[in-house]
Amino acid sequence: SVEDAVAGNLALFETKFKGAVPVPKRFAPSYRVVLKSDVVDVGGSNVEVSICRPSIAAKDSVDELVVTFLSTLDISDVSAGQELSCSVDGKSHSLKEGQDFWLNTASKVRATKAVNWLS
Repeated sequence: SVEDAVAGNLALFETKFKGAVPVPKRFAPSYRVVLKSDVVDVGGSNVEVSICRPSIAAKDSVDELVVTFLSTLDISDVSAGQELSCSVDGKSHSLKEGQDFWLNTASKVRATKAVNWLS
């Protein structure tokens, strides 16, 4: 499978893409901004490859309105381990990077162990 091919070449991807790795589309946030997308042949299988603008990835259980707030943040303004606070509809929320949100989708997938090949 394509995931097996990525898993078998993880170090190559991390080197080539400066730490970034391709993850299955099912993990992409709904608010992603696709910069370029194409369908390519990988080992006889058609694979859709999308390059997306870097964005914060929220924990699945975070309130939808808080996710909307997180989706507006520029990742260059947020750092590893940072704590954020916001108020949505009069309710205060405290969020911590690495627990409630991550700086990218690959970090979320890795932290939540959503796939066994990315740890």
